[in-house]
Amino acid sequence: MAHLSPASLATLRRLSADERLEMESLLLAPLVKVLGELTAEPSVVVGHLVPETEDGGAPHAFQTEIPDGSSRDLVAVVSTSRARSLVRRGAAAARPFDVALDLSQAGEDHGPAGPVTLSADTALQVVLVTGDRPALHLHHRTHLLDADYARRIGGYFRTALDHLATSLDAGHRELELPSEQEREHHLHGLAGPTVPLPDAMFPELFEARVLSHPDAVAVKGVR
Repeated sequence: MAHLSPASLATLRRLSADERLEMESLLLAPLVKVLGELTAEPSVVVGHLVPETEDGGAPHAFQTEIPDGSSRDLVAVVSTSRARSLVRRGAAAARPFDVALDLSQAGEDHGPAGPVTLSADTALQVVLVTGDRPALHLHHRTHLLDADYARRIGGYFRTALDHLATSLDAGHRELELPSEQEREHHLHGLAGPTVPLPDAMFPELFEARVLSHPDAVAVKGVR
């Protein structure tokens, strides 16, 4: 579970009311941003479930481009793509998706009481709860995602949502999703021990090795 900022959600509600932006698109845009960064693809497919659906509560998918520009531009493209998918609901339902955002319980104070049944192709379903204790409840297939990676995605979503709420007209490409702690871990924690480099260049080292071990096998197979 990833807790969300009540202030950010309140800001999104004001933006939705004042600027006539769909709340669903404001909430979907951060997930689209995260998936775009994780996949490095110019477009992504997202599953989503909204209240009062007519298809038995099953998420349906939409494909959306990820434009350059501001977060506002991203919201606009997501809104258009989502509206198009609602018109073509039958085709959208047949499109596979790895990640889904469940907005059907957005106004509740608690997440699902029991296990969530994931669609056949879904690796992660994010249930958004926006009541007194707003949070993302993360449900995933354990053979595809471990709990730590699911939490990281939840943290990225929170970062993207906060950025959208506070900087709607700022470029969304400027946002760095990993935390400072995560960047430190990847840059330095996984770097291994520091080994001083010799003064000689590789050709000189290789030549010295040949002279000292002239009968040794240099290459065997892939080694």
